[in-house]
Amino acid sequence: MIAEGDFRRSSTLRSMGIEDATDMTPEEIARRMADRDEVRAAYLADKGQTLEPVRKEKVFNSKFGNDALRTLIDRIGEQRLAQINFALESGQSIDEAMGPDQNIIRDKGHVEYATNSL
Repeated sequence: MIAEGDFRRSSTLRSMGIEDATDMTPEEIARRMADRDEVRAAYLADKGQTLEPVRKEKVFNSKFGNDALRTLIDRIGEQRLAQINFALESGQSIDEAMGPDQNIIRDKGHVEYATNSL
């Protein structure tokens, strides 16, 4: 167990959208992993130090509200939403990132925008 169980290489890679194979270079993977809290915690644990977590309430986009995001998570799942976010951060187009879920996401966005913009 590393960093009190916070770090598992395979789950960290999966959360970055990497399953069995990737087009990213090892350097790019290392750079992206270095920004992750669980990797920092593992590094500090290796050095005999600890990372103290700071818990804050998640603040979502106020225009659409927490309910919209919760509904979206219920429809496509938290892991899929994380994959879409990672794809967008990796430079993929919105259509590529959303893939087969784009109709669900766009329909939910249109309903929320119409409801909250009045």
